[in-house]
Amino acid sequence: MIFALVLVLSLVLIMAGPMATPVQAKESEPRSGQTADVVDSIGTVTWDNVSNALQQDNYYASAILTQANNTTYYLKATNFGFAISSNATIQGIKVEVDRSKSGDQTLEVFDNSIKLVKGGAISGTDRSTGFPWPNSDIGAYAVYGNSTDLWGLEWDPGDINGPDFGVAISAVLDGDDARNAWVDHIRITVYYTIDEYHLTMAVNPPGTGTATDQTGMSPYEVDEPVAIEAVANTGYWFVEWTADPPEASDGFADAELAETIFTMPACNVTVTASFSDEEPLKDPPEVTTVAASGISRYTATLNMDYTRGDYTSVQLRFAYRVHGTTPWTYGVWITRTQNGPWHDTLGELTAGTEYDFQAQLKYDLGQIEGAILQFETDELGSPICFIATAAYGTPSAEQIDVLREFRDSVLLKSTAGSVFVSLYYQLSPPVADFIAGNELLRTLVREFLIDPIVCVVESTGNIWRN
Repeated sequence: MIFALVLVLSLVLIMAGPMATPVQAKESEPRSGQTADVVDSIGTVTWDNVSNALQQDNYYASAILTQANNTTYYLKATNFGFAISSNATIQGIKVEVDRSKSGDQTLEVFDNSIKLVKGGAISGTDRSTGFPWPNSDIGAYAVYGNSTDLWGLEWDPGDINGPDFGVAISAVLDGDDARNAWVDHIRITVYYTIDEYHLTMAVNPPGTGTATDQTGMSPYEVDEPVAIEAVANTGYWFVEWTADPPEASDGFADAELAETIFTMPACNVTVTASFSDEEPLKDPPEVTTVAASGISRYTATLNMDYTRGDYTSVQLRFAYRVHGTTPWTYGVWITRTQNGPWHDTLGELTAGTEYDFQAQLKYDLGQIEGAILQFETDELGSPICFIATAAYGTPSAEQIDVLREFRDSVLLKSTAGSVFVSLYYQLSPPVADFIAGNELLRTLVREFLIDPIVCVVESTGNIWRN
């Protein structure tokens, strides 16, 4: 009969699997309040310098007790800054008070009341001890409550973590002579339990790789993040992570990444790294030719969009040619490790000419190309100098003719100059529109910007014209 009972219990345990591991009476560090004040719901005597009760430093919150007024208000300390897990179960609360009194007689000042503060309200069981306060501050704490005492209240972690959690204490005089009641420091310790669950690592098929709990702290609390890593043996490749029970699979940050984060559920769980001897297909890169921009007589900016797929890096370039002719002219391959747009600016083009261009991408398995698009450079005599035209009010001003000549003879003959001109034609139209609508601004730009530039260009004409 006993053997049968043991067998049945064993089978139940095997079928149930390992149980959650409760952590018995975890203990917070003792914490000090950050807010102190007086509550006059009890007694007749106020407290002075109440913030002195927030740290142990021999500076005191104090109250003067007399035979006529022998009971203090509550000295309340709150906002203790606890951060207990929302999954915790509160088991007990301990309050410690470093308090003393003046005078050399014993049996004069006692606890009148000490209660906890929940949600800002003084409530629960009074834990005053009836013991007298010492005649001097010896740095010792009187202890109220313990690891299993909830002070007659129900608690959840939100109550403890909130700014309105704390403790309130009142003192009483039992004697004829006036005495000072002193409180140097109040601190609170909270005891709680949290259910934790086991994480087991596995590999499928066995011997194809390793699965590692990099955090290495199992068992874990619910919602605790765990770093996990899968490493394939030679000749194998990681495929994915799975979890048992299957509903725990929602805990993977990305089940297809070998290194990822797993968020612990409210149950014991086995996570398995699956491997294969077939190399997984990589997503290929893509490239798209995008319309040219910044087109002038002699320059144009060629644009593309691309993705590198599952490849670490790709190489990019543009091919271009005069429309309808061969061969192509190719740019230099540029290596890129991120997805995104890319552009390259061409210089020394021919004015009034139509060009073909194409985005090209090269990766480990070969080369791919975007569609062939066209652009046409501006005709000679255009475009105009936008800002100068706005400043002078006409495109035929002789100063503008000087600037056009310098542009065509100097700037557009070099790559750097061509790029500058291209950028100018992209950025200047809205500026010119703004200037053209303001007579004062037109005058200022003309006299303090354009005229000095024209003066310098004309004075050096014997150099750049030759």
